[in-house]
Amino acid sequence: MAKKFIWVYVDRDRTPDVPKKYGVMAYPSLLVLGKDDENVHRWAGFLKPKEYLAQLEEGLARHALYKDGKEWDAPKARPAKICDEGDVSTSTAPSDDLAGGLAPLGDALWVAQGPKLFRLDAKGAVAKTVELKGITTGLCTDGKLLYAIDYGWTSGEPIRVVDPATGEVTREIVTEGNTKDRGMSAYGIVWKNGKLHALSGGRGGIIFEVDPADGKILSTIKTGVEWALGLGYDGAHFIIGSREHLTLLDAEKGSLVRRVPLNYGVRSIAFSGGAYLLMEQPVMGNDRRHQFQRILPKEMLIHRLALPDLDVKAAIDDLASADGAKIQAAADKLVGMTGRVVPAIIARMDDRRPVKKGIGFKNKAPDALEGVRHYGPKQVVDALAAILNARTGQVFKSIYNGGSDADRDAEVEAWKKWVEKR
Repeated sequence: MAKKFIWVYVDRDRTPDVPKKYGVMAYPSLLVLGKDDENVHRWAGFLKPKEYLAQLEEGLARHALYKDGKEWDAPKARPAKICDEGDVSTSTAPSDDLAGGLAPLGDALWVAQGPKLFRLDAKGAVAKTVELKGITTGLCTDGKLLYAIDYGWTSGEPIRVVDPATGEVTREIVTEGNTKDRGMSAYGIVWKNGKLHALSGGRGGIIFEVDPADGKILSTIKTGVEWALGLGYDGAHFIIGSREHLTLLDAEKGSLVRRVPLNYGVRSIAFSGGAYLLMEQPVMGNDRRHQFQRILPKEMLIHRLALPDLDVKAAIDDLASADGAKIQAAADKLVGMTGRVVPAIIARMDDRRPVKKGIGFKNKAPDALEGVRHYGPKQVVDALAAILNARTGQVFKSIYNGGSDADRDAEVEAWKKWVEKR
């Protein structure tokens, strides 16, 4: 393999102009060049032997295309949406700068990009622009004020408190303990239970609970997320982005709840209206003349990701509550939700917790004798059977008003087989 290349070793200390010419910013870097110094293939960082050989093979394959006068650097096909799970919609971000944070506030969405904060109205139009100092890498709100964390927070830079009405920075929160550190790796911020929570990224992201009054660190959670980027909170979970996953952690225990596979890396996260708002961590690279640039996405986007199964779980938990109004509201929600809801209900159907109150649904049958169909489920599984019937019209054991354990077992198995065929 080595004999197929002409190797040139560059000592950056003796020839500093060479790395500058080729846009080298990380070491070690290996470049495969064309006869006119074109960037045929390049990579950076230490690799294991198998990975290293794979990169050499890729370099050879691209160089063969280059020699034949064919396109050698076409980007790989981009998946149609950021996540294959759930429902996804996208909108264009207010600027082309890198994502720095998202914060829903009232009927508006604040977006941090580059040195600016943009206030988007309910239609997605820019209604206000605020310019901040520093590099904002996370944005959140306590419902009144905005909190913008600086990339250098881990080395003593402040969290800036912004009045959304005026755009003025009203104060700065400095964590004095960070001023002794030189590492810069703040990648997100959220407000939870009267405290700020800041994310330090890198190879094992850490969430710091921060007192907003004096900036003192009160506690930490080691997330275990490789290259953590972006932090959100959905009322029950911390949401952490990365290059490959959206990770949900129990907000009280810090334990892993779920990993959602992503097709694009995530940089900024928020939660609003039952959906996750995401902005990408762009794929950066060098063009044929070694100029550093953004490869993907072509334009900055805001993705709205709804994961019905998480909403389903929350609603099912409400069916087991002691609050009658909450039980009916949960049943109505499960009947009316959109997306891949039925499989999510069936996956959690075998739930034997007691139900304390009856439920009812509007009767949609054209020849119905009654306007509302009333049921008296004794367990959650009974209520879910009634809900599935209301959604699909399918009938099995009719345990809507209770039944034996054997009937419930048969009902659950029948629904599992039913969904497998679809």
